[in-house]
Amino acid sequence: METINSGQFNQSTVQLYKTKIDCSIKFYPTVWREELTIVKIDSNSVRIIIDGNCFTANQGDFVIIRPFALHSFSPAESESALSIVSIRLRNLDANNTGNHNFGALLSFFHEKNAPYLIKTDNGYYSEIASIITRINDTADSETAEENIFLLFKTIYENRLPARKYDMTVEKRCFAAKKILEYISCNYTDTISVKTLAEECGYSEFYIMKLFKQFTGISCIEYVNGYRIMQACKLLAETNTDANDIARQIGYTNISYFNRQFKRLTGCTPLVMRLTMRK
Repeated sequence: METINSGQFNQSTVQLYKTKIDCSIKFYPTVWREELTIVKIDSNSVRIIIDGNCFTANQGDFVIIRPFALHSFSPAESESALSIVSIRLRNLDANNTGNHNFGALLSFFHEKNAPYLIKTDNGYYSEIASIITRINDTADSETAEENIFLLFKTIYENRLPARKYDMTVEKRCFAAKKILEYISCNYTDTISVKTLAEECGYSEFYIMKLFKQFTGISCIEYVNGYRIMQACKLLAETNTDANDIARQIGYTNISYFNRQFKRLTGCTPLVMRLTMRK
C-alpha cells in the first residue's frame, strides 16, 4: 500500500493511500478498523461485504465504511486498484474543531444508516469527487479542515432514511467479530466449526450460516485462507523450510497444506518464495 499524501492537517487524523487488491492469493480477509474509510474504485469492479451486506462497486464508485464495520474487498474479475481516504474521527474535536462543529456529523458516521455506496450516477457524486480531490491536494490545516467538514456535511445531507435499531444485527456482528478474532489468535491450533460454536455459544449450524454471510466463505475455508496468507508472509520474510512453515501455521498434514497452498495461490510454496523475492 502506497501512501500518496497525509496532508498537514494532523497526519494522525487523515491518511491517503493508493493500493491494489492482492490477487496472488485467493483469500480476502474480513477486517474492521477504528477509522472512517472512504474508498474510490480506480479500476475494474470490486465485490464488497460490509456488516454482512454484499454488493458490487464499479470503477469510479465511492464506498463508505463506518468505523468498526466488518468489511472485505475482493476483485470481481481481475486485479482492482483503490484510492483510500482514512479519517480518525476521534481526533476531530466533537465540540469544536477550529471554525467547524463536527459533533452531529461525527455521530452520524457511527450509525448503521450511513450510506455504503456512492455510484457515479448519484446526484451528489461530482461534489464528493471534487471535495476528495481537494483533500488529496491539501497543503495547509485550515483548508483541510474546511474540505473534511464539507465532505461530511455533503454525505450527511444525502443520508439514507434512519433505520430502526436492530439488536439482532448487533449480536450477529459481535459474534462474527468474536469468531474472526479467535481465528487470528488461534490459527496455529486445530480449529473446527464445533470449536467456534462453543466459543460463541451458538449452534454449529447458526455459526456456519452467520460466518458465510459476513465473509462470503465457510469457516474452514477462511481458516485455510488465513493460514496460507500467514505462510506467504513467512515465505517472503524468512528462510524457514516450507514444511516447517506448514507446521508453524497449524498443518500437521504436509500434503494437505500443499494442496491448500496451490488451490489458493496457483503455485507451490517454493515458486511463491522465488516470485516474492524477485
